[in-house]
Amino acid sequence: MAAASVHSIAGPAVGSRAEFIAAGRAQRTWRSCLSTIEQVEGEKSEENAKEVAGEVDLGAVLEEEEEKPAARVSIDIPDLTHVAPVNFAAREVNQESTSLGDAIERLSGASTKWDQSLALNLKISTYDKNKKKGKPRDAFRGIVMLPHPYRSGKQVLVFARGADADAAKAAGAAIVGERELVQDLTSGAIKADVVLASSELAKELKPDARFLRQLMPTPRKGTVSDDVEALVKSHLQGMPYRSDVTGYLNIGVGRTSQSVEQIEENIQAIFEVLEEHRLSTRAFVLGATLASTQGRGIPIALDSLENVP
Repeated sequence: MAAASVHSIAGPAVGSRAEFIAAGRAQRTWRSCLSTIEQVEGEKSEENAKEVAGEVDLGAVLEEEEEKPAARVSIDIPDLTHVAPVNFAAREVNQESTSLGDAIERLSGASTKWDQSLALNLKISTYDKNKKKGKPRDAFRGIVMLPHPYRSGKQVLVFARGADADAAKAAGAAIVGERELVQDLTSGAIKADVVLASSELAKELKPDARFLRQLMPTPRKGTVSDDVEALVKSHLQGMPYRSDVTGYLNIGVGRTSQSVEQIEENIQAIFEVLEEHRLSTRAFVLGATLASTQGRGIPIALDSLENVP
């Protein structure tokens, strides 16, 4: 009975959706009416799609789209031939070279309440007559004994025994011992700024190199020597330096509280040591800049310095 009523509602005289639902509610078959409505609407949409496909030739439409040329957009390109290139690495202007005395006075006058250190930045030549053209010289390192040292309180540990241990203590080493210090050093029980060793103990420390890592004393770093007393003094009073392959070398020369004469003597001691690393008759030092810990670098005129290598 319900099926017949649904057929009668969804017959040829199809009305609106509201009329179908009202008729279905009257005959208590509104759920069947809703499913019938969806089926009828689906059949109508399929018939309409077939009619549209029959009227329109899709192949011809695609051919017309292919024959149409692609749309072109014109863009106005500005003339940049007269525009100056931008140098993003341009240096600051008004960087005129000055004498060493004037630079020290300027840095000391602009100093803060605490005593700042002064560092000398040198541009050195990378030419090596023993290498092929275009290849720079190898980097070098060393220690220079400053006539007026400005650093104090450096903790030096020395691996030595016997007479070498006594000489290290007399030279001012804070900690002296043998291999038993390795465990305390690696565990952090003791701390040291510099780790040195005698030639005898350096051979015995080779198995401990994986534990010491960067603290391992080696002849290449200048931390192993037969003369332990001179080695300790050089690291306590000396200033280490190291160049790079690009030709720059930074080294401390004093503090703002020191006099100009003391800083000049320290720089002269540095120049004497750098002369030993010279590999040709060409000029070795090409430029110099002096800077404080929190100050800007001031170019130094090489003419105002003496004995420049």
